[in-house]
Amino acid sequence: MRPVVCNLLLAAFPAIAFGQFSDNFNDGDFSQHPSWQGMDSAFRVDGGVLRSRHTVPNSTFYLSSPVALSGALEWEWWVHLDLATSSTNYADVYLLSPDAALGAGYFVRIGNTADEVSLYCHPPGSAPLKLIDGRDGTSAGPLRIRATRTEEGVWRLYTNGLPEGQAVDNTFAEGAHFGLKVRQSTASFFQRHYFDDIFIRPFIPDVIPPEVLAAEALSAEEIFIRFSEPVDSVTACDAGNYVPGVRRVEWGGVVVRVFLSTPLQNGVSTRFSVKDVKDLYGNAMPLQEMNVLHYTPGRYDVLIHEILADPSPPTGLPEYEYVELRNVSPHAIRLDGWTLHNSSTSVSLPAYTLQPDSLVVVCGRLAFSFFHPALDAGSFPPLANEGETLSLYDRQGTLMHAVAYSKSWYAGSIKDAGGWSLEMKDTRWPCAGADNWKASTDVTGGTPGRYNTAAGAIPEPPVTSLVRISVPDSMQLRLHFSGGLDSASASDPLNYNIPGIEQVSVAPPLFNIVTLQLKEPVHTGSLMFHHIKDCGGRTVTLPEPVPFARPVAPDSLDLVINEVLFDPPQGAADFVEIFNRSGKAIELDKLYFASRGTDGVLKQAVLLTEGPFLCMPGEHMAWSPEPALCRFFTCGAVQRISALPTLPPDEGSIVLLRADGQVIDEVAYNKSWHHGVLQQTKGISLERLHPDYPSGDPHNWHSAAATAGYATPGAVNSQFQPATALNSGFTLMSEVFSPDNDGQNDVALLAWDLRQGQTANITIFDGRGRPVRHLARNLLLSVNGRISWDGLSDAGLIAQPGIYIIFIQIFDPQGKTGAWKLPLVLAGR
Repeated sequence: MRPVVCNLLLAAFPAIAFGQFSDNFNDGDFSQHPSWQGMDSAFRVDGGVLRSRHTVPNSTFYLSSPVALSGALEWEWWVHLDLATSSTNYADVYLLSPDAALGAGYFVRIGNTADEVSLYCHPPGSAPLKLIDGRDGTSAGPLRIRATRTEEGVWRLYTNGLPEGQAVDNTFAEGAHFGLKVRQSTASFFQRHYFDDIFIRPFIPDVIPPEVLAAEALSAEEIFIRFSEPVDSVTACDAGNYVPGVRRVEWGGVVVRVFLSTPLQNGVSTRFSVKDVKDLYGNAMPLQEMNVLHYTPGRYDVLIHEILADPSPPTGLPEYEYVELRNVSPHAIRLDGWTLHNSSTSVSLPAYTLQPDSLVVVCGRLAFSFFHPALDAGSFPPLANEGETLSLYDRQGTLMHAVAYSKSWYAGSIKDAGGWSLEMKDTRWPCAGADNWKASTDVTGGTPGRYNTAAGAIPEPPVTSLVRISVPDSMQLRLHFSGGLDSASASDPLNYNIPGIEQVSVAPPLFNIVTLQLKEPVHTGSLMFHHIKDCGGRTVTLPEPVPFARPVAPDSLDLVINEVLFDPPQGAADFVEIFNRSGKAIELDKLYFASRGTDGVLKQAVLLTEGPFLCMPGEHMAWSPEPALCRFFTCGAVQRISALPTLPPDEGSIVLLRADGQVIDEVAYNKSWHHGVLQQTKGISLERLHPDYPSGDPHNWHSAAATAGYATPGAVNSQFQPATALNSGFTLMSEVFSPDNDGQNDVALLAWDLRQGQTANITIFDGRGRPVRHLARNLLLSVNGRISWDGLSDAGLIAQPGIYIIFIQIFDPQGKTGAWKLPLVLAGR
């Protein structure tokens, strides 16, 4: 921009009385109130807006309205040229013209080669002279343009509130017409010129100095200032007008950005002052002081506080998904430029300042009007009903909070069918997972923009622990933790005992997986770490080194099915436990669970895990579709699986197999395998007594002990019976048993070790010599094995406490026989 003086014919001119001129075209007519003349066929009123309709190429057409104009005046109008302006495509708005044909006067040109908004003086019979050279590239889109002239002939021009410049010119002291003139070239520019909200009124000079309406620290080095009116660029850019000192200023009309020489302290209020900045009329502001505070939010200052992923059927809330955020910091936090991510996409948050201890709902455009306070996130990403990971990042891409919500967090309630939100309970534990979330109890189904009904203190969650190690290849170790870690401590290579670590990466957004990239290949070893903290700042401990090894594919019975829950309690789900009975580190990522139909065909195959998953020798691992399992039972290592094959509550089968179809283990279970003393078996698992004995032998299975909570997923079985060395013949593993399902000698276990297979009859007699239970009749025995008595008689009744005799008769095909009598005590309480 540059000020231009054009033909200073008059130093000043007297003011002539002038009322006001305006037209908003809401009457649908431009022939009266006020009246327009000229090429009226070239325009029409369309929806309350004056629009061109001239269809002649390379033409100029106009409208003007008679109005006596003189003295100090102000013009304002709305215009939209819905086209790419050029030297042959533009619009001239004649502010003041001596003739109706608009052949001379002052006009504002919108467009031209530089796509600018500029002021011209058009003397009669001469070419127009540019008085104010506006900024380039400003003519696109809808514009609100304002022009003023003082009594002294000082002109100023503004576009959308920003000054284009000023000039002094008195060529025309007065005029008789205001008008619009359009220049167009080809058909692609036809009917794309729009004008509205035209006002002409007396101009009252501004004598009020500007003031600072707001000053906000955008960063430690940048302060954003909004003035009450456009300010002069020279004084606004004078660094001496600001304290503390600034090194650079960016001017933008009513807003100014100052960049400080010394950064602000984080979280500390700083005194900031502005003085001597002038408005466009030369009015200088006095000293104005204010406090500014810079605060860079830290992780967990803003939390994902409530989630409605499944709004249908609605309970009382609008049928839209939403995520609620809460500021738990002591400072206001600007959210513009922050992003909310789900598993597949993200949305940017609009400008909004979230005050301390305040809430705001993030939702889609269609839902925006239904919630308050709310942020319009445009095309809001769909939230998975079953669960997924949501994460919130600030404008620098720093993670603020992440939540891996799950439908299981409804804890089996009917509310998981839809219409109810999940609410955070205790903001002190933002990464506690399921223990810190529950379904809303509000009658509407949720509390968007209000404090959660679930709010309240929860017991301190367990410290994060190492769950397992996987070995994707010889150059990587992957550590899987039960919860989020402090990424700074977890990414320090010095905190691990493994030599030759090249790099440590902690996977966002949950920070529960650590990858150690090694410099040299590794095949076996053990891991220790120290000084690693969880997301709550607590130290993660490792009591003893954890072994790892390069995994191999399993062979048959390297892994065995070790425990099955096929009739879970209300709110829980089935589970299947496997046990590594081999001496190998086994990779599980290509193994499947399946069931076997009555036709013998395998069906319902489900992959155990996606990605490397190591199972070490002697390790137990349970698989369930619902982690809520651990609300009912004391869990060891429990992994989530997308689904399990159907496990009927009376009888069924579960098969563990490789991707190539080789069966690793198989169990065809029956409800009758449960202990006979149990009145009901719902919520009680079947445990394998010993992994080395046959999977399909009912005597190798028993109900989980009551003292163990009726199931031991991912841990040593409560009914595990270790093998002992046997002399040739038959031996009782314990001479006393108590069939009360307390996990201590619940069955009488008879083991044998024979030179060859035999046929046996095994009978239980009471102390008076009466047969109580025929345990086996003509049973073909293997060379070694075991059989159990659960304390029930042949009639299915519980035998009385006392002394019993187990009488064993064996014979072979040649007629040779043998017999044993073993005393046994059935103890009672």
